Amino acid sequence: MEMVPKIYLNNDLRGWNQNIFYEIKVLGGMAQISNNINEVLPVDGASMWFNLHHSSSRLASDLVFADRVHYFRPSVTLIPTLHECLLYTDKTKQYEAYPDYFPFSRILNDEAEAAVVLTDIEYPFISKPSNGSGGSGIRIIHTEDEASKEVESFLSNGTPLLWQEYLPNKFDYRVVVLANRYFWIAKRFIGNRGIVTCTSIGDHGVERYDTPVDELVKVMEYIHEFSNRYNITRLAADVIFDKDNKPVMTEFATSWGGIDMMNGGTWLLRKGSGEYTNTGIGGPQQFGLMAKLLLDGEFKDIADKQVLASKGKD
Repeated sequence: MEMVPKIYLNNDLRGWNQNIFYEIKVLGGMAQISNNINEVLPVDGASMWFNLHHSSSRLASDLVFADRVHYFRPSVTLIPTLHECLLYTDKTKQYEAYPDYFPFSRILNDEAEAAVVLTDIEYPFISKPSNGSGGSGIRIIHTEDEASKEVESFLSNGTPLLWQEYLPNKFDYRVVVLANRYFWIAKRFIGNRGIVTCTSIGDHGVERYDTPVDELVKVMEYIHEFSNRYNITRLAADVIFDKDNKPVMTEFATSWGGIDMMNGGTWLLRKGSGEYTNTGIGGPQQFGLMAKLLLDGEFKDIADKQVLASKGKD
């Protein structure tokens, strides 16, 4: 009887899935890289792992493929789930889905909505286009004139905006979590602009950690609670503290955490007691970690729980 793979990976633009594919083979598993629905066989227990890309044209193509797998191969579990794929870097959809985990925000879909919001909004605030990534398009708005320019630049072109409460912080935290057990975290200096743009771990003003000190544990436990509550398969979240010194997310991505993980820091394993221990896994070794979690079905179990929970709400 011919063996068929139970793990599929999309042919991602960065080529990172090639590394995971190789590690799966090293571990004795079977996998296949494909962007062709006809090559994704409807095998019970199969999984389709996606690495999405933030470029608009490639992301649109990836989302169409994810949607096709979801509807034409219902026995194949999407990782991230279709729900997570659709939230990937869409700021407005993220806030609509999980408003309690973000600073207070307003979603603007057209100029009429903006006109109403401008009558009572407090300055300064953060303006974000719904489709931005890596800090692109994010600005601190201090005046009505600046706000009007945002409306003209984005809403007039059909791009929704998220206007978010401004919470001054000297640092933010990039937290990446896999299967709600493995955490990678960095502390990033926000700088004179008051916001973090596309910062890599090799840049000045970034601290990476191998030891889970108290402030990091507070941030990681916040993300753990969120991921556990909503059965999130994988997440890269940016976290700051609010006026009551409580962690809040400013945005997240539901695919990979970015190339910054390749350049420093190691993965921390969360034990059931809430303790975090250093795994010593870092850099390219993380591909092996992801391959093992795929083979062990840990991502699939979480994704299946999320899909089941969403059906219970319908």
